[in-house]
Amino acid sequence: MGPLIRQVCLLTFLIFFNACSSVADKQLVVPPDPVVTSAGHDVILPCHLSPQTSAVNMDIRWFKEGQFASPLYLYLGGKVTEGKGYEGRVSVFTQELEKGNMSLLLNNVMASERGSYKCQASYMDWIQELPVVLQVKQQGSVPRISMRKHHRVFIQLSCSSENWFPEPDMLWTDSSGKEITSAETERPKQKEGSILYSITSHMRIGMDKLDGITCVVMSQNQETKMESALQMTEEFYMSSLPDRVYISAFMIPVFLGLLCITASVLSLIHQRRVVREKLKPLDDMNTKLKAMDQEVIKKTEELTYKDKLMGITETIPDSVWSLMVDHAEIKDCENFKEKGKGSGSMKFKEENKEEDTERFGGKPTENSGLNVSGKDKDKKNGIF
Repeated sequence: MGPLIRQVCLLTFLIFFNACSSVADKQLVVPPDPVVTSAGHDVILPCHLSPQTSAVNMDIRWFKEGQFASPLYLYLGGKVTEGKGYEGRVSVFTQELEKGNMSLLLNNVMASERGSYKCQASYMDWIQELPVVLQVKQQGSVPRISMRKHHRVFIQLSCSSENWFPEPDMLWTDSSGKEITSAETERPKQKEGSILYSITSHMRIGMDKLDGITCVVMSQNQETKMESALQMTEEFYMSSLPDRVYISAFMIPVFLGLLCITASVLSLIHQRRVVREKLKPLDDMNTKLKAMDQEVIKKTEELTYKDKLMGITETIPDSVWSLMVDHAEIKDCENFKEKGKGSGSMKFKEENKEEDTERFGGKPTENSGLNVSGKDKDKKNGIF
């Protein structure tokens, strides 16, 4: 039994030593150049043993550089663990492990997953790891041409495209396909928190050279290229002209302001008209009151004038008064005779006597002592 046991132990040692020495002689092999793919595509990160050796019993770890503790794929003791965010998207070719192929298949690659990945293989005391660089390209949007400024003889055009990786290039071409070197292209920019680039280019061109103008955006190696031709349509002018937007933004408030002012003025005029209609009866009454005031003033003036006449007649002596009355009667009689109406002279005399009496202050008062003939006073004083 002793010799047999020694033989078994020796055989086991030789097998183990041969396995160890065979593994120790192997090297990991990865591509020296970056692996390039496009966002949304599937990609293989190559990694294998050379010379060809089985990797079935090895531990395999794929992780992003600097994130050893968070592997995206771990093959340990025949058990597979997929990293967070990579579930269902990472795998190795299990049938190829026998041949030492430990390449990683990454499905539906995102632009943010670009970077350096490590392929690590270990068996007992043997361990190796090598980096594999992944570059992810993303094709951006179709370039969009808009009008920044419109002049009588030229227009200023703008072209923009978003969501590119890596940085894209942009240029303008004329109808013959020749590059327009007067264009000004801004440096590609990344939005905050995003790795994707956007790019914009501006160009001023004469109105007579617009036909065939094309904006071209492309990847830096020109593998991907997209272009848009300028379409001079009414919709283009209406939707792509910032100046019109600015004018509208200025004119609309001005128009609304003028409309409000006009409405206020019209409302004020209407209110004044309504008030005027309500006050019209008062105005009519005021006019009537003014007319009455004028009439009262006129009557007052007439009464004042008569009072003055009465005051004057009271100062006339009775004898003078009688002579004035007689003179007036004689004059009226003469006028009557001239008209050929002698038969009515007495009547005319009596009527005119009364009329003259009223003309010269009315009938004599008791204080004056005068009557129509002027003789009562004489009788009263004992003259006759």
